[in-house]
Amino acid sequence: MATQREICAANSASCEELTHFVNSLNEKQLGTAMPAGWTVSGVLCHLVYWDFRAITLLKQWQSTGITPTPNDFDLVNEAMRPLLLAIEPQKAVTLVIDYAQQIDSLIESLPESFFNSVQETGKTVILNRGIHRHTHMSEIKAILGFKATEIAPDSHLEP
Repeated sequence: MATQREICAANSASCEELTHFVNSLNEKQLGTAMPAGWTVSGVLCHLVYWDFRAITLLKQWQSTGITPTPNDFDLVNEAMRPLLLAIEPQKAVTLVIDYAQQIDSLIESLPESFFNSVQETGKTVILNRGIHRHTHMSEIKAILGFKATEIAPDSHLEP
C-alpha cells in the first residue's frame, strides 16, 4: 500500500500535468466529441464531480467515521452527463483545476491514521486522484490525436 507521502506526490504531479494540459486546450478542442455522448469539456466536468464527491465524503467521514457509500458509478455518470455538458468549456477548465487542487490539499492534510483508514476501508474514495486524471487525459489525447506526452496540437499556447 502506498504511503500518504507517495500518494500526495503522485497527486501533485498529476494535478500539475492536468493544469498544464487543460490550459493548452482551445475552444474547438474542448468541444470535441468523446465516446458515449461526452465532449472533452464534459469529461473535465466529470473529473470535477468525482473530485467534489471525494471531498464531500472525506469531510463527512472525518466527522462521522468511514461508512459504506455504495454507488452505481455508471448510473451516476449517465445521470450527470447532461448537467456536466451544460457547463461552459472554459468554466470546465477552471473547475477541474480548482477541484483537483482542493482534493489534493485535503488529502495532504489528512491525519496519517485517517488516511490509512480510508485506504483500507473507504473503498469508494480513491486517494490517488492521478489514476482517474491520467485515464481521462489519455482518452482525451487519443481523441485529439496526439501522443500522451504532447501538449494539444494547435493549442492557444505559444510553442
